[in-house]
Amino acid sequence: SNEKSVVELTRLTGFTSDALFNPAESGHFSHEREQRLLRNFLQNDSNLFHANHRWYQSTVHVQLPKEKMKFTSEMDPSIRTIKVDVHHHLLTDIIKSAFADTATSNFYMTPFEEYW
Repeated sequence: SNEKSVVELTRLTGFTSDALFNPAESGHFSHEREQRLLRNFLQNDSNLFHANHRWYQSTVHVQLPKEKMKFTSEMDPSIRTIKVDVHHHLLTDIIKSAFADTATSNFYMTPFEEYW
């Protein structure tokens, strides 16, 4: 499996046998600590991905393909899906922001050729 558990992730940090690697620089890696730091960062108002900066968080379902297997439909129940959280702006907010800029006065908003 390509999925690793928290225990395996912590254990893998001990396998740094590269000659250029200095173990003293790695400190003590803790998955729980990194998760907490990330969670605190995302909740902080100064974070650029915070909702106050007009970012939204949504969950999307991603279908995972299976090697050497064909499916009859995207709705096939044997297709594995995972939930992924994504941060995004609303498309209308992006368009409004673009047109609020003074540079848009130089944009050509009509086509060069019209086809009727």
